[in-house]
Amino acid sequence: MTDVATLLSNLRRPRLLIRAARLGLADYNRNRDLLRVMRSATVPSPLRAVSALIEEEARIEESRRSGTGAYDVVRHVDLLIALMAEARLLPPAGAPRAPLRRPSAPPPDPGGGFCATIALRRSGETGIRLASHRARA
Repeated sequence: MTDVATLLSNLRRPRLLIRAARLGLADYNRNRDLLRVMRSATVPSPLRAVSALIEEEARIEESRRSGTGAYDVVRHVDLLIALMAEARLLPPAGAPRAPLRRPSAPPPDPGGGFCATIALRRSGETGIRLASHRARA
């Protein structure tokens, strides 16, 4: 499968559509607009959003090129705005992954019992530690 960065760099659309989308970027609100554009109940990760937006935009682009009456220019611009905004949230290609963080200790279980914690050692190995937590009177 082709990676998202390659798909985005190969995307060619009419200048007027791109200009309209760039103007709309200033007012883009991820929580409000992405849900509306994707017709979703939850906000996905930027990578999932970009992948879904690319697929939907390709369908609309095909409709535009075929000249059918089903083409919706407003939806096309909305998709391009969301696609541009979400692409900005993706990590740069070849960027190192974020370092692992040490997990914080979980809160004690007030009813007593055991709690498992995963510890990351300097050697890169992980270990599981069981701790007993008793309720205080």
